[in-house]
Amino acid sequence: MAIDLSQIKNYNQQVSPGKLPSKEDLPFWKKEISFGKILTDKIKEVFYSELVILMTAGLDLKLALDLIVQEEKKEKVKNIYYLISQKILHGLSLSEAIKDQPEFGQYEFYSIKIGEESGSLVLVLEELSLFFRKKVKQKKQIISAISYPAMIFITALGAVFFMMNFIVPLFADAFKRFNSDLPTLTKAVIYLSDQFRNYWYLIPISVGLIVVLVRMFRNEEWYRKYSGILLLRIPVIGKLMQKIYLASFCQSMSLMTSAKTPLVQSLELVSKMIGLYPYEKALISIREGLYHGKPLNELMLDYPIFDSRMVSLIKVGEETNRLDSIFKRLYDQYTEETDHQTTVMSSLLEPMLIIVVGGMVALLLVAMYLPMFKLGGSLMN
Repeated sequence: MAIDLSQIKNYNQQVSPGKLPSKEDLPFWKKEISFGKILTDKIKEVFYSELVILMTAGLDLKLALDLIVQEEKKEKVKNIYYLISQKILHGLSLSEAIKDQPEFGQYEFYSIKIGEESGSLVLVLEELSLFFRKKVKQKKQIISAISYPAMIFITALGAVFFMMNFIVPLFADAFKRFNSDLPTLTKAVIYLSDQFRNYWYLIPISVGLIVVLVRMFRNEEWYRKYSGILLLRIPVIGKLMQKIYLASFCQSMSLMTSAKTPLVQSLELVSKMIGLYPYEKALISIREGLYHGKPLNELMLDYPIFDSRMVSLIKVGEETNRLDSIFKRLYDQYTEETDHQTTVMSSLLEPMLIIVVGGMVALLLVAMYLPMFKLGGSLMN
C-alpha cells in the first residue's frame, strides 16, 4: 500500500481540534443515503488486516487510521473511518470510537476493549481479521451451496404457477364435456387450481406480513427465545447452526483466555456477543454458577447445546490450566466440521430438490392425464 505521508500531514491540518466532526457537519448534497450495511464483512476483514500491518510496522493507531482513510476510495466507508480517526484524535480509545457506530457489532467492541485493557490490541485485531475472513469464506460456501438449488426451486415454482393458472383450467373445461366422474387426484388438483386463482394474492400479503412482524418483534425476548430454539431444532440446519455458534463461542473464549481475562468476565462478555438466545441464557446461568465455586465443565453439562466432546476437553483444560489452547483447538475443529457439513449439504441438496420438483410436476401431469386414460379404457370396452 503506497502512501504519501505528506498527504496525511495536510489531511490532519484540515481537522479543527476544537470540534468533533460528524455526518451532520456535511452539506446536504454530500450526505449519502445508504441501504443495508456499509461495512461488509469483506471490508472489515481488509480494515482490520491493514491496521495490523501498519501497527506492526511501528505506526501508532491514529496515523494508521489516517493512512487507511487516505487510501479508501468509497466515500461512505471513508466517512466512517474518518469519524473514528477523529474520535481517537480527541482522546477516545478505539473501542470507544466504534461503540456508537452501528456498522460495528458488540463482538468487535468487546474484543477490542479486551485487547486494549490487556495490551494485546494488535493480536485482537489480527483475530478479528481472521474471523471476518472465515465468515466471508463461509458465506461464499453457503451461497455456492444454495444458488443452483434455489434457481431450480424458483423455476419449478414458476412452472407450477403457470400450470395451476393456465394448463389445469384448460383441462378442467375439457373434462366438463366428458360428463363423467373424475379421479380423486384430478378433482383435488382442479380444486387447488381454483383456490389458487381466486386467492393467489394472499401469498404475497402473507409473506409481507411475516416480514413486518419479524422486524417488529425480532428484539423482543420471547421472539428471540422461541426463534432461537426453533432454529436449533430444524433438521440438518440446526446441527450446522449449532456448530457455527460453538465455533464463535470458542474463538471468543480463546481470545479472552489468551489475554488472561478472568473466566467470569469472559463469559459475561461472550454472552453479549454470541447473538443467539439459548446460548446467551446458558452462559449467563453458567457465569452465576462460577460464583459458587463450580467448575465450568460441570455447569456446561446441564445444557445440551454444548456437546459432550467440548465439555470433556474443557475439563482437561481446566485441570491443566490450558483453557486458551483448548478453546483454540475446539474453534479449529468446529470450523473444519462446518466447512465439511456445508459441502455435504450442497452435494445432497441439489439431487433432493430435483427429485421433489420433478415429483410435483409429475403429480400434476398424472392428475391431468388420468381422466383421459380412464376415458380411453371405457371406449375400448
